[in-house]
Amino acid sequence: MADIAYRLKRFDFTEGELRGEIPPNKMCHRFLAVDTGRGVDFYGGYCRSHLLLSQGLKLVETDIVGGGYVLADEQTLVVEGSSDRYGAVPKEVAERLGRLILPKVKKTLERELEVSAKPTGKLHPYWIEKGFGANYVVGRGLRLGHKRPKK
Repeated sequence: MADIAYRLKRFDFTEGELRGEIPPNKMCHRFLAVDTGRGVDFYGGYCRSHLLLSQGLKLVETDIVGGGYVLADEQTLVVEGSSDRYGAVPKEVAERLGRLILPKVKKTLERELEVSAKPTGKLHPYWIEKGFGANYVVGRGLRLGHKRPKK
């Protein structure tokens, strides 16, 4: 696995944006991972889609290597899901993002939290090239807006 430098570039949020569950196609806190050539930068924002987040931040779409969602319950900061447009990041990367934003989240919410990473969906090819595994669906959760198949 490649040794990748991770940086938090822009990740603004308020307490209200992090609470509760994430309904499909609604406003929620999303994140994007961007390949800089020297590492991966994380960006986050409260918006309706990963595409709108990338456009609002004027990110180069071909540099985006995955995305997902961030929320907090009473005890846990959860980094989960994936982007339908940009794919998923590996669990290890989602955990790294959680650890990077944890101090700011704890300060905002004024309580101790654990980090939980639950990415779901197809990994972006960038991560396979970096040695994070085969191009398969990670996690056991459902991607947002999708229903569990009938048995």
